[in-house]
Amino acid sequence: MATSQYLPETVIRTAGPPIHNLKPRLATISDVPALVPLINEAYKDARWFKNPAYHNRIDNNDVLVEYMTQHPEDKYIILEDAGTGDVCATVKLVAPDNSSNEETCGMSLLAIAPEHQGKGIAKYLFKLLCALALYMDEQEKGKGWSDLQVEVMGVQPHLISIYSSWGFSLVEGWDDSVVPLPSDFWNVEPHQQFMVAMRKKLGN
Repeated sequence: MATSQYLPETVIRTAGPPIHNLKPRLATISDVPALVPLINEAYKDARWFKNPAYHNRIDNNDVLVEYMTQHPEDKYIILEDAGTGDVCATVKLVAPDNSSNEETCGMSLLAIAPEHQGKGIAKYLFKLLCALALYMDEQEKGKGWSDLQVEVMGVQPHLISIYSSWGFSLVEGWDDSVVPLPSDFWNVEPHQQFMVAMRKKLGN
């Protein structure tokens, strides 16, 4: 987790001007109390988290603090209201795992406060995330930052459509691109018991 809360200026310029008076920056440990309810609110209606044990994507502050501490290479981008300082949206840039054969970075935990949805904020966060990944690629060439992957549950076909419009393509051969999930764990219909990987090449 970055100790600085500032995004490089080149990242902000590449993503375009901030929207709706929302200021982008990197999250720090001190942002955890605001991030946890934001993420939980965003995922509370997801069917695969309806089981009580899995209702919250991140169920308490300590879990997120521990994860941030153990994975400082991951970056959490947040948008905060320039007037009130409230955290309104977040997305996580997962660093490449160079210890495995899958050397790609990832996008995860996209969450936007209900009152800020439908304003193009998700697309702006995505642009910031891509710009930050390219910045990291300049700093760490050949480490996997130029390939962005997102994994989508079968219960969210609309996300597959959205990510396709953002330039993602289904990954052929990624565990046959479909990972079966046990129905009793996820509590979803049989035709929804899968996960797909989508990938986007960043830069030229």
